[in-house]
Amino acid sequence: MGRLFDTVAALLGFTREITFEGQAALWVEELARAFHRGLAEGVRRAVAALAEEHGAHTVALSGGVFQNELLLEDLKTLLGSFPVWVSREVPANDGGISLGQAALALQREQTGIWRG
Repeated sequence: MGRLFDTVAALLGFTREITFEGQAALWVEELARAFHRGLAEGVRRAVAALAEEHGAHTVALSGGVFQNELLLEDLKTLLGSFPVWVSREVPANDGGISLGQAALALQREQTGIWRG
């Protein structure tokens, strides 16, 4: 979703040099709150459909985009009936990806999915 925010910022006229990661997203946050709320509503609908299809009762939100407090708080409000898990000990952005990949690899190794 980070690239989506970068794209929206460019479409809205953000043409300066980016000096830190997430700068364009912060600019979008200030100028396009309706975009954030619409995105949150779309995610809520997707979560509801997936939860119904798979019988899920909990939502885990991860990835750098969920460092965006406006989006995260909108989603928590909209997902009121679901317990929402977010990263606390592990970074929500790219820094946490390798830990998740390692956990998945360990799970696959332990269950024999990779064995022939």
